[in-house]
Amino acid sequence: MQSYRIVGGTAHIGLGEVVVLTHAQFASRAHNVDVVRRSGKRVEVRARVPLEFKDGEIIGLHAEPPKNIVHLLVAEEKGEKAKEPPPITGGPPQEPPAPPEPPAA
Repeated sequence: MQSYRIVGGTAHIGLGEVVVLTHAQFASRAHNVDVVRRSGKRVEVRARVPLEFKDGEIIGLHAEPPKNIVHLLVAEEKGEKAKEPPPITGGPPQEPPAPPEPPAA
């Protein structure tokens, strides 16, 4: 399965297409889909009616994306998570190192 983010518009998935949704996505579309399989945090469904997905939503597809929406999809990398802020570098100023002691005479 490949995950895709919808960008730049609304994507339409046609009648009979199989798509993988999160439980939240499934809950709002349950009356319009038939469950194919449930697996952990995802639900694989078959559309009973055309479905719409808004800009920013992520869907999963096992097959090649439909040609009518391929321009709206950006493939998500496996294991990609929400971007976190970069780590803080630097920190508080540090004391300069002490000068070496002169040799004993």
